[in-house]
Amino acid sequence: MILSHLDNDHIGGTIGLLEKIKTKKVFVNGSNPNTKTAKELFEFLKKRGISYEIVENNDILYKEDNLILKGFLNKSVDENENSIINLLKYKDFKALFMGDAGVDGYDVLQENTNINTLKLGHHGAKGVIDKKTLNKIKPETVIISTGPNQYGHPHYSIIDLMLNTDTHYLRTDDKNAIEIITDGVEQEENCYAPAIKKFISCEN
Repeated sequence: MILSHLDNDHIGGTIGLLEKIKTKKVFVNGSNPNTKTAKELFEFLKKRGISYEIVENNDILYKEDNLILKGFLNKSVDENENSIINLLKYKDFKALFMGDAGVDGYDVLQENTNINTLKLGHHGAKGVIDKKTLNKIKPETVIISTGPNQYGHPHYSIIDLMLNTDTHYLRTDDKNAIEIITDGVEQEENCYAPAIKKFISCEN
């Protein structure tokens, strides 16, 4: 399990998941909890004997044939910007998960790479990506993970950028949970349909 950072909205349900899903290791961006939720999480890990590892920049988190998952860290004093950024490569397919990191987070990738699926940082908040970065990584699909909130996420400037650059994007507040299936070359996008309780093509 990977916890991008220790903000409550990113780790709030972790204990419940760990109680139901057998987990060998938890990856975190630090071990200095400063909230009640984070303290309870680390106490739970120690009590259950679940190991955790603090991710360093450019760490290989998982690897098998044709697949590699790497973690990157911006080493910022800001908790959001210090999110673990994950790059998943499977054959020719690449997915990038930005946690809550903003536009500066892309600099840690240390490579120019086109991305098939980009999970945008910080629920689509202002400043999480710009036109230069979008043109550099050329994502086939951008996913914005958000829901009803008081912060105005996703920010209108991010939606305008998606529209003005003709970038295909999906929002979880509109499409619910989003499933990406790939054979390592092509990708398929499915969205959860609550009425029938299963994933169907996002185009439906």
